[in-house]
Amino acid sequence: MKEDDTATAFAAEPSPLKSWTPPELLIQCLRRIRQHLGMELAFIAEFTEGRRVFRYVDSGASDLKILAGDSDPLEESYCARVADGRLPELMHNACLNAEALTLPATLALPVGAHLSVPIRLADGRVFGTLCCFSRRPDESLQDHDVATMRVLADVMADYFEHELAIRQTDT
Repeated sequence: MKEDDTATAFAAEPSPLKSWTPPELLIQCLRRIRQHLGMELAFIAEFTEGRRVFRYVDSGASDLKILAGDSDPLEESYCARVADGRLPELMHNACLNAEALTLPATLALPVGAHLSVPIRLADGRVFGTLCCFSRRPDESLQDHDVATMRVLADVMADYFEHELAIRQTDT
């Protein structure tokens, strides 16, 4: 088949691709990165009015009850500490980090492996974070896993930049 014939054949076939809404696509991104990294939970959190709001959540563990729309004080979160540099973006075992041990969730869950990167808007503001964690430690995680999370966070920042612009227009 010639190149032009191939293009015509593909154009005539119905597209096998699903039409995703932006929220569905974000949840798929969370699921894929969570599974790729072998984590139990992945989420996108927004920082707003002194709170960390869980905007999108994907869990591979039925007993982890974090739901989209839940929130907690920002200052009591891993997310705030990663965004301001008090915690590293990658922890193989959060129970071995002195700063993480100041947070009740570290031992209560417990938090083992933890990856988190800020979602930075074009003007430098932090929208929130993209996070994954597991209750078990994982020494196999590497800097390239953090780099992959950063790429996703950059794409998500573009989406949230657009969403914030729409919010401002509506008010």
